Amino acid sequence: MKELLSIIVILVCLFLAYEDLKKKQVSIVTLLLFALSTISLGFLKINLATILLNTLIVGLFGLGIVVLSIFKRIPLRELIGMGDVLFLLPLIVLLQPFALVVLVLVSSILGLFYIAFSRTTSIPYISFLALVLIGIVADAFLFQSQILS
Repeated sequence: MKELLSIIVILVCLFLAYEDLKKKQVSIVTLLLFALSTISLGFLKINLATILLNTLIVGLFGLGIVVLSIFKRIPLRELIGMGDVLFLLPLIVLLQPFALVVLVLVSSILGLFYIAFSRTTSIPYISFLALVLIGIVADAFLFQSQILS
């Protein structure tokens, strides 16, 4: 069951990354499929302490975005989209805290490189989150690492 769910998460992430890069938006149906598959995979090894710590990590990330929005006087909706938030929330159940921090940091760095080398001012953040998550899930699937909850 874990293998099937891992493959589903990887396939949905690939579709989300493609959709976000091409259209600069993702469908709610795809996000719901992502949430269901991710939460299902995470519930195979649920740990309340991990969920609480991950909630704190995502909350701090969100607080950082709000503070950036206030200091830079940029509307919050221009810094992060609802799809980005809906993508991050199911990961609270799936990933170990270290993996969640790595996912957010690496995705953010990739997003900054994207802005530096492209002619756009918006980051397809779900694309970078999805691509990094594919690596994390593939690592857990292929090498049985304990990076997932």
